[in-house]
Amino acid sequence: MVKTTFLILIFLVACSHSPEKSETSDPVKLEKNHFSRFSAPSEKEIGEDVPQTGSLLGRATELESNGDYAKSVSYIERSLRIDPENAYLWYRLANAYFKMGRYQEAIQFAKRSNSFSNRDQRQQTINENLIKHARLFISTP
Repeated sequence: MVKTTFLILIFLVACSHSPEKSETSDPVKLEKNHFSRFSAPSEKEIGEDVPQTGSLLGRATELESNGDYAKSVSYIERSLRIDPENAYLWYRLANAYFKMGRYQEAIQFAKRSNSFSNRDQRQQTINENLIKHARLFISTP
């Protein structure tokens, strides 16, 4: 009897505990720097094929770390003129627009990145997450 009562008590306590709401379920609490935590290819990996692209991305990264996303966009766009079918560059552009709060453009560029990703599942997942979060910010009043 005591054992049964104890088990019922444990069950009730476990059922009454409501899990805390995840930060990512509330779009207002999402960080705009959220996408910097995804493991996308490094500038070094991208720059191996086209050295000019690597140096331009290095400058873009430096500007982003100082919060200057508008100038960063110009360097990413220059990289895209050199290598217009590079999925990672389109993602970087989408991410910069996301961080500036320009969510419609971020979605557009993430979709463009997907079109050049050649079935790269990692890149597509990163892009889909960016699109999902951008849509949450758009729908938040």
